[in-house]
Amino acid sequence: MKRFMVIMGAFVLLAGCAATMLPLTSHDYVLIDRTQPAYTVFVGIAKDKYNKIKAIAANEKEAVLVTWDTFSQDSDKYVKSRIIKDDYPESRAVAGIVELVRKFPGTPIGLTWNGGIAITRNDYRHSEKTYSLYKLDPAGYDRTRISDPRGDPVNPKGHLGPLLDW
Repeated sequence: MKRFMVIMGAFVLLAGCAATMLPLTSHDYVLIDRTQPAYTVFVGIAKDKYNKIKAIAANEKEAVLVTWDTFSQDSDKYVKSRIIKDDYPESRAVAGIVELVRKFPGTPIGLTWNGGIAITRNDYRHSEKTYSLYKLDPAGYDRTRISDPRGDPVNPKGHLGPLLDW
């Protein structure tokens, strides 16, 4: 449970604000939670919430708080580098993560170890399960992974299409 504490602590502080928050600008921030190896979670933070979120992030060495400009200009460092095995090379997941964080500040957006996108609890659990399978037997994972995109809960197109009209 500790692994999700950074983002959940931030989410509690942001609850009720997300629906009224405007897309991020150069004065805003991004909280990056890398505590779970199966996924990385990104949350856009409005500048007025920075000090409260900074206090939460300071207690976790796998949490990073960066400016929006830094995050958006160096998405390879903060997003793409978190992909261990890209199962969706044509999906535009990296650009999608950046745009989702910008468009929906205060909402946790997950990038899975295999380049998928996690938003729901089911998505995160699926990512944990597939990561465990991959760590135990990479070849076995490749043989058993979901090949039909309609049945794959973390397929980026399943989130990017409806949320960004991509």
